[in-house]
Amino acid sequence: MTLPRRRVRAPLIAAVVMAVAGPASAHGYQGERGYDVDLRISGAHAQTDLDYGNRTVEHRTSGVGFQLFEVGNPQIQPGLFGGWMRSRVDDPGSQVADSTRLSGYYIGAGVRSHLFHREPVSLLGEVRYTWHDVDGSSNGREVEREWTELQARLGPVVRVGPVRWSVGGYLSAIDGDQYVNGVRDGFEQERLTGAYTQLDLMVDRTGYVGLHADTGGSAGVHMVFGRIF
Repeated sequence: MTLPRRRVRAPLIAAVVMAVAGPASAHGYQGERGYDVDLRISGAHAQTDLDYGNRTVEHRTSGVGFQLFEVGNPQIQPGLFGGWMRSRVDDPGSQVADSTRLSGYYIGAGVRSHLFHREPVSLLGEVRYTWHDVDGSSNGREVEREWTELQARLGPVVRVGPVRWSVGGYLSAIDGDQYVNGVRDGFEQERLTGAYTQLDLMVDRTGYVGLHADTGGSAGVHMVFGRIF
């Protein structure tokens, strides 16, 4: 079933992708060991409270995905990301959607910048736009949930030997729709702010592993495996 709001959001994602995926800088970034591309695979589990207008429900997601950022220039680093995910809500207000496990994908684009960059410290700012689409069925009824999220982050990054540590705050906004047999129920994120911390450890010259955690509006944990090319 083709949904009207999706026809609006998909072109917007394409526009964001084209905007941030422009020509990459050819200058080496010493803070990323002179390489140009940062590719990471991550597994994540997150929890968000969603406001449906007449009720608030707990939304849980989990999934596996990738992100690819150009890191040649510390001032402007465009990136793309996407992956597979599962979604469920604890929603007594909708017997069909309540605890129904949905699966699907997400895709997005972003840009980040190391402001006031000085080794071993920089101030990292990042903006991301992500589109999510999941569906499934329960007792013969079709359920679909699709939403967009715009998120901005800001915080210092400290590099000491093989360790890279960051802590900061974020602001996010979720806007989406839930459909049960085509009947729409709109929602948005209840709490818009939160904090994060990220700890990465270089395991060789270009590879690293990390543990990232968020609290607040979009609480979650991410296990990260990356390599810089």
